[in-house]
Amino acid sequence: MSEKQRSLIIFFLIVVFPLSACLGLQAWAVEPSMATYSSVPVFMTSSAPPLIMIILDNSLSMNDPAYSDAWPYDANRGGGAAGADVTVQVAESRDDAEEYLDTHAVNTTNDGLYMGEHAVPGPDHYTSCGMHFPNVQVEQGATITRAYITFKANGNNNAGINLDIVGEASDNAIRYTALNNNVTGRTYYTGLAVPWSPGGWSNNSDYDTPNITAIVQEIVNRPGWGAGHGMAFAVRRTSLDGVRKAYSYDAGGGRGPILNIEVAPPPVVPGAAPPAGPKFYGYFDPDSQYSYDSNDFVRDTAGAWNGNWLNWLCMRRVDVARKVMTGGKAVARTGGGNTSLKGEETSSSFTKNFNGSGWSPYNGNYWFGMKDGYIYVDDDSSPFSSELAKFNIRVAKDPVEEPEVFYDGKIAGVLQRVGEKARWGNIWFTGNVGGIVAN
Repeated sequence: MSEKQRSLIIFFLIVVFPLSACLGLQAWAVEPSMATYSSVPVFMTSSAPPLIMIILDNSLSMNDPAYSDAWPYDANRGGGAAGADVTVQVAESRDDAEEYLDTHAVNTTNDGLYMGEHAVPGPDHYTSCGMHFPNVQVEQGATITRAYITFKANGNNNAGINLDIVGEASDNAIRYTALNNNVTGRTYYTGLAVPWSPGGWSNNSDYDTPNITAIVQEIVNRPGWGAGHGMAFAVRRTSLDGVRKAYSYDAGGGRGPILNIEVAPPPVVPGAAPPAGPKFYGYFDPDSQYSYDSNDFVRDTAGAWNGNWLNWLCMRRVDVARKVMTGGKAVARTGGGNTSLKGEETSSSFTKNFNGSGWSPYNGNYWFGMKDGYIYVDDDSSPFSSELAKFNIRVAKDPVEEPEVFYDGKIAGVLQRVGEKARWGNIWFTGNVGGIVAN
């Protein structure tokens, strides 16, 4: 046996044989189990220190609005048509009619409504003209701020005429028929008649009646009135022999009379529960109302500003990130309790157009602009120029009212609450060399 062979035998006996005895022969032939590489996370079976990773983006997109989707609730708080403008046009031939006062015959198929005197064809007739408006979407008891009827002139008329407008005293007015007296034979609120002495009319121009708010209010206040019911009105001659001829439904082209109603938004009931739906995270409590007190938004059950809406309106991505990590950008962190959170003060701006009511003191169509830590409000698309008002994005915080946002007397987020217990990983973005992960 050569010296080389003797050395190989000794190596096998000293090293390989003991190793195979420890591992077993299968260790050389069987694939390892996947359990070696995977297992149930430890926190599923026992307590473990939290592992937290904060991902920050240092691009300018952190100044973008946190919430760019449309407001998901009814823009007019309270639902229904409250706070909205309601416009209803006659919808079929029997929705308008003309009654001759000498014979009381009713015509529902003329292409025009002769208000005052009908001279063509045949003998002169003084008239009463009726207009029925179907499916009026105004809730029972809603507050009417303005109402009027719009007519489109069917010809040039300049002779003097005095008319009045009355509303039918009905829970749900019906369409007209060709039966005699079907306009004058209805019951009207004659005590609320609105006088109308229209000026000259030019063909195809639109003309509005005087305000008939009191009449419409009386109708919607009826106990039997409901959204979707019909309303009817009559225009009657009171003196003089002129005429104002308006297009009817049968003239075609969508030129018939139109009823216009403006409805006040319902009041926000102090202490009422907020509407159900998504809640937007930010410096404002989404379940609270706010008022503006010189420099801060403060919680106020009777306030006109809704906290959920304010978060949706003005929070930026960086504001939400700060809220999560540190509780927000606080004016002071002295541990003394009361403080204020400040929105990001940046020249980067964005605007939101909102047409609604009940969510802020501004009911209707307004533009809201966020810039330099302020909310700008205007009635046009340039809210940063000659604005109607501006409000500091500062939210007062009181540990008595919101104890959950404080920790050791200070505004707090994840960092303060679990910072000493957590294992940290930070990742940041750079435009040149990509991201890095650091302990």
